[in-house]
Amino acid sequence: MEPGRAVLLPDDVNSPVPNRPLVGPPHGRLGFGRATLGALLLSTTLVVGFFMCESLPPLADEPHHIGQIRLLMRGKWELVPSLTTLPGYHALIAAVGIAFGRGDLPSLRLYSFSLSIAAIATLFVLARQARDGRAIERVLQIAFLPILFPLFFLVYTDVAALFLFGLALLLHERQRYWLAAAVATMTLAVRQNYIVWFGFAALLVAAEVARGHVQVSTVAHSRVLATARALLNRSTVAELATKAAGYGVGLALFGAFVIWNGGIAVGDRAMHPFPTIHLGNIYFALFLIFFLFLPLHIVNGHRIAERVRRPTTILALAGLLVLFLATFRTDHPYNQPELDWWLHNALLTFLASSIWTKLAMFAPMSLALLSLSATPLRERTHYLVYPFAVFSLLPAWQIEQRYYLVPLILFLLFRAQSSLLFEWLLIVYLVAFTGILFLGISSGAYFL
Repeated sequence: MEPGRAVLLPDDVNSPVPNRPLVGPPHGRLGFGRATLGALLLSTTLVVGFFMCESLPPLADEPHHIGQIRLLMRGKWELVPSLTTLPGYHALIAAVGIAFGRGDLPSLRLYSFSLSIAAIATLFVLARQARDGRAIERVLQIAFLPILFPLFFLVYTDVAALFLFGLALLLHERQRYWLAAAVATMTLAVRQNYIVWFGFAALLVAAEVARGHVQVSTVAHSRVLATARALLNRSTVAELATKAAGYGVGLALFGAFVIWNGGIAVGDRAMHPFPTIHLGNIYFALFLIFFLFLPLHIVNGHRIAERVRRPTTILALAGLLVLFLATFRTDHPYNQPELDWWLHNALLTFLASSIWTKLAMFAPMSLALLSLSATPLRERTHYLVYPFAVFSLLPAWQIEQRYYLVPLILFLLFRAQSSLLFEWLLIVYLVAFTGILFLGISSGAYFL
């Protein structure tokens, strides 16, 4: 029997089957139809999206990245002062540009678009590791995230970093631990803020090794303690040293870079101080999650209502409200009202304008938080994505939705899916949401 596929035995035909996952069609033809429909939808929109953006002038942060790439193409190993990241992405695109002999803007966007295709393919293969027949649904939901889709066609570092991080997770799934660590380290040369997700990947290795040393008969409520004890076992430590040593090397290299550089950001350091703690991105992420996954919150409505009736939930939300009102501010120079060509700045300016708009922001934030708590993930270790998401956002002073891409993608990969009807309704919702926003971006009217 294929892992993860529900099968009705003859004796079960007339009996109820509670909580049976609708993981796919019983016959190959319908499955092929879903895959074909998904491939056509994705390929068509990607091609159309690329040609809609091809002739646009440089958008948002593109001038900084284009300038760095062209410097490298001319053989000048200099850093653009406004560039905050290490030039790993830029070196790769520059190498492709040298190979093809073209460094004009449409060509640079085409090279970057090729990385986007590789990222989507990698995420699709990674989604297949769930073995629940839902890889096509997962990758469509990821690809049509409104805050990700426009980046597929632009000269930006984010999709390249996602490609490398997804490849690292895929190599981990294939038990190629040293290669996974090497690719995860390469990700840090594209975007340094992935250091938190580098730690997430390393912790997955540690959890996997520890689980292998826990007795199968261990009861669920003591499994966490047994796993912690297993990590102190000599044989566990020896196995962990073998499998996770590559992450130790990568961490040492990153630590050496931070000491040499005097911080995380390479350029524009005044706008990205380190270390600092800010809560703005956590609040804004929850606010956006409410609208990004609105169909999921509607389906979770009865679970949300159950949680709201608990006194502990009311007290926790009251405490969060006090913290939110006391700490939510948009004081970063790149989040100011005059920069309202960026939609997130216009929205943040409105939300922070009065006590009433802040209270209006808190309502969808709270509902999103409760809905996430009611959404089951496929494995226990997948819940680690939540604390790591918090750790990844705390140091960021500038409020910027691109910082949320990794936790959102991992959430969609790890979420236990519902019926096929709901999953495709969610896809249709995301396609419509993305389409509306993308029309404005491709016309140059605004940027996210």
